[in-house]
Amino acid sequence: MVSDSLMQTIVDELQRIWLGDCFEGAKDQYAWLYEHYGTPEQDDVKWQCALSAWMDEDPDLELADPADRELIAFLSDEEAMQSFLAQLREQYRRGNAVWGAEERA
Repeated sequence: MVSDSLMQTIVDELQRIWLGDCFEGAKDQYAWLYEHYGTPEQDDVKWQCALSAWMDEDPDLELADPADRELIAFLSDEEAMQSFLAQLREQYRRGNAVWGAEERA
């Protein structure tokens, strides 16, 4: 099982980056996330699936969809998931950009 502290640390980092709960998955947000943190949309989707699983929620994946089958395999591989999440946490910790900060300055 993924460490609660690892997951909570990522949640805390995302709340810092997005100033709470304002990430909507818009194209401009994904472009910004990639530019400032190097996180592509596919990694964010993996994160969201891992978060859903951690919260005992159904990530709503379809076995008929090849991309979803890949995510299902990822979620069942504890070592791969731990490694991915630790790397994601470090990406977010290294950065200091905050979504919308340029507009408020």
